[in-house]
Amino acid sequence: MSGLKINYQKSEIFVLEATIEKQREVADLFNCNIGRFPMEYLGVMIDRYYMSSIDFAYVYQKVEKRVPTWQSCLLSYGGKMILTEYCLSSIPNYVMGIFHLKGEAHQRMETARSNFFWHGPGQRKKTT
Repeated sequence: MSGLKINYQKSEIFVLEATIEKQREVADLFNCNIGRFPMEYLGVMIDRYYMSSIDFAYVYQKVEKRVPTWQSCLLSYGGKMILTEYCLSSIPNYVMGIFHLKGEAHQRMETARSNFFWHGPGQRKKTT
């Protein structure tokens, strides 16, 4: 109805718990390639089995990359609160829609957020 068409040459199909022959048969039916795990979907790594805390390193990196410490000097406490709650919290919330994040993941992201909010540029303590 929208006029969009599926590009089967760029698409992959994932067949679980089947032999190689059965996977190839299904892929040929849809004229697609056979996909392999782990895969990336909308920026989130998805694996068929257990994801360890090392596999979530990209989530930490995204949060730490989005913490612009230079803005901490320029923003009020209300501005910093809005930035941390709506921008920095959305990344882990998006990932938690698929996976259960471990306590270590929450602690590391919370450290980056609190350093931005309370300390400003660098890791030194702010004095008033």
